[in-house]
Amino acid sequence: MAWIPGGEFTMGSDFADYPEEGPPHRVQVDGFWMDEHTVTVAEFRRFVKDTGYVTVAERPLDPAYYPNADPKLLVPGALVFHRTRGPVDLTKMRNWWSYVPGANWRNPGGPRSNTGGKERHPVVQVCWEDVAAYAEWAGKELPTEAEWEFAARGGLEGATYCWGDEFAPGGKMMANTWQGEFPWENLMLDGHEGTAPVGSFRPNGYGLFDMAGNVWEWTCDFYTQTHEGAAAHACCVPENPRVLSADSSFDTSDPGGAHIPRRVIKGGSHLCAPNYCLRYSASAALFDRRSGKGPRRQRGLSAPWRYPSGRTAHRAGTSAQSSTRARLPAHLASTSCQPRPSDDRMAGQIRLMDLRGELQGDRSMPTFNTVTEHVTLAGHNGDEIEAYTARPSDPGNYPGVVVIHHLPGWDAWTREVVRKFADAGYNAIAPHLFCRLGPASEEQLRTEMFKTWGPPDPQAMGDIAASARYLKSLPTSNGKAGCIGFCSGGRQAYLAASQVEEIDAAVDCWGGAVIPEERFPVSDIRPISPFEATKDIRVPLLGIFGNDDQFPTPAEVDKIEDSLKANGKDYEFYRYDGAGHGFWAYPSPGYRPEQTVDSWKKVLAFYEKHLS
Repeated sequence: MAWIPGGEFTMGSDFADYPEEGPPHRVQVDGFWMDEHTVTVAEFRRFVKDTGYVTVAERPLDPAYYPNADPKLLVPGALVFHRTRGPVDLTKMRNWWSYVPGANWRNPGGPRSNTGGKERHPVVQVCWEDVAAYAEWAGKELPTEAEWEFAARGGLEGATYCWGDEFAPGGKMMANTWQGEFPWENLMLDGHEGTAPVGSFRPNGYGLFDMAGNVWEWTCDFYTQTHEGAAAHACCVPENPRVLSADSSFDTSDPGGAHIPRRVIKGGSHLCAPNYCLRYSASAALFDRRSGKGPRRQRGLSAPWRYPSGRTAHRAGTSAQSSTRARLPAHLASTSCQPRPSDDRMAGQIRLMDLRGELQGDRSMPTFNTVTEHVTLAGHNGDEIEAYTARPSDPGNYPGVVVIHHLPGWDAWTREVVRKFADAGYNAIAPHLFCRLGPASEEQLRTEMFKTWGPPDPQAMGDIAASARYLKSLPTSNGKAGCIGFCSGGRQAYLAASQVEEIDAAVDCWGGAVIPEERFPVSDIRPISPFEATKDIRVPLLGIFGNDDQFPTPAEVDKIEDSLKANGKDYEFYRYDGAGHGFWAYPSPGYRPEQTVDSWKKVLAFYEKHLS
């Protein structure tokens, strides 16, 4: 936990687009301890293991709360976000939220999803009741809204964001939010689709991670329409203010809302976008219609609808994504959950409305929910190899993409790329080309592979072919598969365009050593250079390069392009000023958001043309 020293600060904001944040006023809070990050899947799993606790989303629904619903349909579940294929009416949340039976903290997207590989992600699909139970077990409590905002500012008085006044200083994303037009165009400039592992971004001045974006965070305060006005005299600055009464939190403008107390949640989520929900400023918030007590400091919760401004409430019985963080006592947040007897009638009505919409198939645009898993394949020479896959869970005929990892290895960034393709409507797979070296850390594998600059080409081609065959064998395959490679993987993608019959289109992203050089002589490991195989290329080829790259250099790219032209090959090359080697890789200093977004669009358009 991190010590928050306390002090006096200006709470709220008079920013015109967020009237609920105002009026700004001076507040004083005492010092307190706070969890450095939100409650993770691993931490919540320990809680469930120790206590046997069953979350709200895992319990049967009470028919009494759904008088007009078919009892057979009242099964445990939660709301799940689905990205749409294009622009939709933002006033209709059912365009991107749907009730999914079987969705819960273990299976956030429904029965075919899981939390495998996400032990360090915030736990989601948990409700207020779940949060209260976790808090009691952990011996913690949620912060007040004032304590949360003071901590979130990290000592920056009056700053718009937890890190300053500029949203993306120097083009660097500082939080996991939605870039692009919600809910269909996620440019993923921050490198994450969905939640991010805790601590993925730089902490604020108090050492707290992800105080903006990723998932919403609970406070213990009830919601009121505006902050209290500024004190008339300096002696009257409120100390440790908290809103303990539910009376002021009822929404009398909403039919049925006068019966539902609301709590304040803060921080925004990965679904907050400039065109939909600017909730990741330090003073912004949502309100949540729930009753009961919760853990101290809860992080994360992505609300299922838009609110007009900064301080807001979130309805109790709806699905959202959240995880918790606490003060000297607390850590957890809630998301997608169903109404329980502790919720009032309006929460049940909202859930019933969503359930009816799902039953009627009321979606204006098709969406992709995805399934991810680790699999084993028979690779080159029948060797058993590991692979990471992601694919749309909806029925359909989807093209495939083999993602060939770079020399740093089969890392988290590679798997993010796989998930991004799945979200775009592709069956995708990344074979682990280094797995034959045996159990080892990513760093150990990387060190070993740098000695030979990757696996032998015949072995890599065999693994790529096996991966393409796997994709084409899926019942949802359209019978086509492309490949895309990065760095050494780009070189392998270029070579696969001439040697792997299972590949129907290839993308080379800044592939080095396509042209022979002293460091990469022809040998048993590399029996032929990709450049020499240009004449044998049999599929369309796309090249993505940075003009500041030295591996390959712009002159080498020119030479490769000249050879493709001379041999009459179907190709497209795109080069980007201000971008060097690996400019897509968001964890590296060379990451370039603008060039990445544009070139991603080029790749998807290329595959749409050649793999549809």
